Amino acid sequence: MSSMDRSPALFFSIALAATVLIAGCDMTRTLDPDERDHDPKLVLQERFQPGQPWEVTVSRSVGAFEPGRVTEEQFDVTDATVEVFRGDTKLGTLSRDSLNRYSTTAFTPSPGVAYTVRASAPEMETVEATDQIPPLPPARLSAENTDSTQRTLELTIDDPRAADNYYEIVLEERVDRDSLGPIRDRISFETQSQAILNEMGESLEIGEENTYRGSEAVFTDGLFDGQSYTINLRVHNRGSRFHDAVEGVTFILQLRTLSEDTYQYLSTRRLAQRTGDNPFASPVDVEGNVEGGYGLVGARNVDTLRYRVSGGDQ
Repeated sequence: MSSMDRSPALFFSIALAATVLIAGCDMTRTLDPDERDHDPKLVLQERFQPGQPWEVTVSRSVGAFEPGRVTEEQFDVTDATVEVFRGDTKLGTLSRDSLNRYSTTAFTPSPGVAYTVRASAPEMETVEATDQIPPLPPARLSAENTDSTQRTLELTIDDPRAADNYYEIVLEERVDRDSLGPIRDRISFETQSQAILNEMGESLEIGEENTYRGSEAVFTDGLFDGQSYTINLRVHNRGSRFHDAVEGVTFILQLRTLSEDTYQYLSTRRLAQRTGDNPFASPVDVEGNVEGGYGLVGARNVDTLRYRVSGGDQ
């Protein structure tokens, strides 16, 4: 499982948790520039998915007016107790691992079940977060060769009815080369899908055409609720740069269905990062779901779709 790295945890700890007061359960935050005394709270970070280990990063928030450079020792929590519950049933306690996460492979998440992660540490308030893995919709990936340098991938999602659904896509390419071994990395795509433009439109630069470019995108089913929806993703035939050494290229698309908490976190974090360097921008409330603390313990489900192109078709 791909747990969130320490950067987002530090982002919550310093950039947000240190300078905000939470008003109500809607995670509304109010900046108070006169408040220099900060009461540290626990920060949890995890995105869990079916069949994968639990891996929770635990840190403590650090005040914005803390003097000097913030060190790992100031926000790292090494003596936390982290427990996972299904309803009122305790499933087990996570142990601190070599990557400074609290993890276990003894039990793994399942779809359709609400899980609660509860964490405590000496002299700090106990915090918890609850979320549930959403179901995966039927989906398929096909492609057509647009020209010698470009290919169009077609992702079709059969969106479930009677529910708000949240999606994230991430695109990778694996190039298989004779005896040299495969190369796999993320690649960018271009799309004019209105569903993606509605969500990611703020990523477009002034003067750009109505096209989103990136290796990942978040969107909702607001435009196609309960319908079959196809998204065209234009990619370059990058495998051709290896010429006849290429045995084949596989496009690997992860279609992730997100819980509402995970979607709200990703959307508001993206906006906060985009405006972070502008001192005149309005503050962005990054939404989390950790009661009594900060961060996100969010659920997602992942379907990995592949489309392979043989070497001679490059």
